[in-house]
Amino acid sequence: MLARGRRADELQQNGNVIRHYLQLRTTVDKVNVIRELQPEDVYDLIFVVMKYPDFEAVLPVLAANQSKHIVIMGNNASPIEMRHYLQSNSPVEKKVAFAFSRLPDGERTVG
Repeated sequence: MLARGRRADELQQNGNVIRHYLQLRTTVDKVNVIRELQPEDVYDLIFVVMKYPDFEAVLPVLAANQSKHIVIMGNNASPIEMRHYLQSNSPVEKKVAFAFSRLPDGERTVG
């Protein structure tokens, strides 16, 4: 899991803590934490979960990375532009999907 700053420290110390309110339980999973995504790193699938205003800052890093499959989760105001940027600026063919996003009629969520 890629995290920075205080969040990275929390994940390394405590793991990924999820509170399941409907099941009335909490689970804790230890995760490997990285603080930077390097261009030569390769992952089977990258999930990007962050606030919309922060997406613009990570697009160049995601585009430069060798991983081919990316899922962006969030209410994105410009998924088509984000996908185009990633595909146009990557050294490898990228498949980009969006979760929780509305696309104009006729547009596919995976491309």
